[in-house]
Amino acid sequence: MHQEAKFRAEQKALSRWYFDIHVQNEREIASKAEILTTLQGRKVAWMDIRAWREHLNVAGLAVEMHDADVAATVILGGVLLGGQSIDQGLDLSFLHGEHMLGLR
Repeated sequence: MHQEAKFRAEQKALSRWYFDIHVQNEREIASKAEILTTLQGRKVAWMDIRAWREHLNVAGLAVEMHDADVAATVILGGVLLGGQSIDQGLDLSFLHGEHMLGLR
């Protein structure tokens, strides 16, 4: 029983960390996304998270918070495109070509 109690305590501590710290970090990063607008008026939520050492899931939050069409997240290995419906066949052709990107 001692091992089981120790395991449950670790689970509770991890759960508290996740909801009290990790999720709050994700929300803060998403809320501070730079919003770029393409010539066609499409919004891109741009976030640079290269300084973070943990896995963050911020694309969907940024798209939702800023009513953006897509989120671009800069990570150590490149740039990820994502959002609420990216896996449902989101058309990214609006990103092709040259754009004059302006801040919102």
